[in-house]
Amino acid sequence: VDSHSGVHSLDFSVQFGSPFNSSADVVTGAARVVVDAPGSAILFSAATKVYIPYSPLLVPSSSGLTFEAWIKPNTLGGTTGIQGGYLASMGNKGWGVTLMCNGVAPCCPSGTHVADSIGFWSSNATTGYGCVNQPSSTTGVTRGVWSHIAVTVAPPVTKLNPRTAGTEVCFYINGAESGCSNSAAYVITKGMDAQGSALVLGGTDFTSCFPTATTQCVSGSGSYFGYMDNVRIWNTALDEPALDQFKDASLLPTHPYYTSLVANYTFRSAHFQNNLLVDTHTGTFNGYVTNGLSFVGGEDQTIGYSN
Repeated sequence: VDSHSGVHSLDFSVQFGSPFNSSADVVTGAARVVVDAPGSAILFSAATKVYIPYSPLLVPSSSGLTFEAWIKPNTLGGTTGIQGGYLASMGNKGWGVTLMCNGVAPCCPSGTHVADSIGFWSSNATTGYGCVNQPSSTTGVTRGVWSHIAVTVAPPVTKLNPRTAGTEVCFYINGAESGCSNSAAYVITKGMDAQGSALVLGGTDFTSCFPTATTQCVSGSGSYFGYMDNVRIWNTALDEPALDQFKDASLLPTHPYYTSLVANYTFRSAHFQNNLLVDTHTGTFNGYVTNGLSFVGGEDQTIGYSN
């Protein structure tokens, strides 16, 4: 129905059938806000990950990068050792976002990382860094609680990074800045794989197996254990006001950085088709899911959708 005058309503019934699922959305109030149905978050584990085929658009090295998501790490922790798992990673030594220290700190010799902080990983054949030098947030997330996290990467001499040398990496938790770091070693890279690596949500895969057999895909290390929802990838560094204002709101053309959006994953079950998780922004960067999706009723970070 055309909610303005009712004159220009649409009829899907004859050619397409109804595209609406009454159980997927709840319409509330005069403000006409559609809210995600419960159970729209995905439970990640050693077996469940999302593999997004490589594209140069997922490695915006010259324009910058923002990765943001809602996460709820398991209270029991994840992978043992330095990291609590990759929230996202670009294959073998590409860029990645990590949950640091796996509930305990310090998690590497001489390291100063905060337990359950958010880290940014980047490396290539000529530059790189290990646990000690990996930048991370100054505060950590709380396990068993939903938190919004974001990592922004601004190349030298950009709007958010006026320095003439070095890339600035900034961290945000629940819309508030949680530390920034600047270094020439911070690079947005596809890694050492000549063909380009798959972008993996919920872990990493050093064999860059996509699109080969599922049994090979799940063998990667660094698995994240917990829930994730509403992942957004941008080809620029978003500022703090935009991250805070829109972290739990829908993405509309009125967003100040809307034209810089690369991919959007709402993780709603309605957007999961034939083992593909649909990129709801353009449909270009759909992800292949290993071991099927694990939707859990009642676990969801809902955001409003103006309509």
